[in-house]
Amino acid sequence: TWGVGVPGRPVVFGVEPYVPGQFIKYTNNYGWINPGAPRHTPQAFSHFSYYLSAGMMLVVDVQGVTDEAQVDRYTDPQIHTHPSQPNFGKADLRLDGIRKFFETHQCNSICQACQFPARVRRPLDFPALPGPGEAL
Repeated sequence: TWGVGVPGRPVVFGVEPYVPGQFIKYTNNYGWINPGAPRHTPQAFSHFSYYLSAGMMLVVDVQGVTDEAQVDRYTDPQIHTHPSQPNFGKADLRLDGIRKFFETHQCNSICQACQFPARVRRPLDFPALPGPGEAL
């Protein structure tokens, strides 16, 4: 949790519910990837976020748990953005953070099944995304 206070105003807190299970950090915000990660989903999700935003954003710093039903529950991510986009705070490393992710990311079976481009492209240099109800 964290709190932000302005003198004379209420304090605002951000709170997340407790997530039971073994907590695993999969990636950080500067290219580190957990070499013993048991799931491919976190890296594929990061790659998906970049693809879906046409290179404008990348969700990184993925961490969380997988519950008994094999449902992933991630928490506390970071978003890196293209300089033309709003900044997500001090940890938004912009293009440097995006480059760092793709320096270490190796497309996995999920990335391949979704047909994400394996190499980083310039923002907006993507094919048109499918419409609602169409497959990637």
